[in-house]
Amino acid sequence: MSLVNRMLRDLDRRQAIDAASADVPPGQVRVVPRFPGRREWFWRIVAALLLVSVAWVVWVTYELRPRPALATPLAFNSAEEAKRRPVQSAPDPALAAPPPAQPVPPQQAAAVPPPAPLEFMKLAQLIETPIPDRPAPKPKSGAP
Repeated sequence: MSLVNRMLRDLDRRQAIDAASADVPPGQVRVVPRFPGRREWFWRIVAALLLVSVAWVVWVTYELRPRPALATPLAFNSAEEAKRRPVQSAPDPALAAPPPAQPVPPQQAAAVPPPAPLEFMKLAQLIETPIPDRPAPKPKSGAP
């Protein structure tokens, strides 16, 4: 029993010596100082990117929303004119069948001049590229 008491006293004395030299009491945890601003820029960049992406989604949603058709004064004038015009009972020309084609006599078909060149093709038809005549290749003189 005296051995146990002596060991306990020895342990108490050691802890008392260690506690006196340290500024933190035994059994407690010291707080590690925080480095300010270490991750602050990371979160600022994340917030800026999030703000830009939300603004982009809002803009795309705004551009894709349906809009009412705007009527111009020309549209109003034509609507008033259509109201004043009498209704015709003639059939719709889009639904009517095209008139039957009449055969063209051969003399009349040959007399039709070719169509005029289109305006944008005029310059291409006016340009003449000279192609030089190449002399005929000379036969190789030599005995086989």
